[in-house]
Amino acid sequence: MQRDWELYWSTAAGGEKDLRCQVGRTLAGEPTPEEELGLLVEQARSLLGVGRHHLDLCSGNGLMTDKLHLADRVVGLDYSHALVEIAKENFQKLEFIVGSIFDLGDLLIGLEPFDRITMLESLQYFTPEDLQIWLPVLLGYCTEDVKILFQGVPDYELYGEFANTPERRCNMEEKRLTEGDPVGYWWKRDILKEIVVSCGLLVSFRHPNPRLNTSHYRFDVLMERN
Repeated sequence: MQRDWELYWSTAAGGEKDLRCQVGRTLAGEPTPEEELGLLVEQARSLLGVGRHHLDLCSGNGLMTDKLHLADRVVGLDYSHALVEIAKENFQKLEFIVGSIFDLGDLLIGLEPFDRITMLESLQYFTPEDLQIWLPVLLGYCTEDVKILFQGVPDYELYGEFANTPERRCNMEEKRLTEGDPVGYWWKRDILKEIVVSCGLLVSFRHPNPRLNTSHYRFDVLMERN
């Protein structure tokens, strides 16, 4: 069973005031420490550098979009109206668009091509079939020197490192049957590489910063034009 992520994130903000909690950036029920968010930003900046036009996919409430800020012009895209409204209110120097990633052809038309693309811990909400649909469309709105970074992708081979106790495995399996995997889709690197390469991109897999609390079961993937 696959969870309805669109419904989940459209209502996730609820009455939460802390921007980190609104987008599920928590650790043991508490907001993720700012130091850890800084590690994500540091990793992204070291791999991508600063460009001219940055698109942050699945940008949520804009918290990480603002922290990354990889270009003079920054656009965030998310399908949650509630989260995008929060982003617009808090980060007025950035631009935010409401819409589905499956409608990129309509949402990005007329915009200057992007040379930096990020997606932080959100590829898990899509399947390989999904990626085959929207990645080629995305590339139609990118420059020839574009760099694309998907951070924090759940690693299929490391599922056991996440569900690392009998109790946790039992809980995960129960949720998978009743409401869908609470993490999302666990990616196999060879499947991801095959899709990316078929789109004419070079791909390299990177280890997250080991100080991140999710580094033991996730990986990063960097893409550039061939």
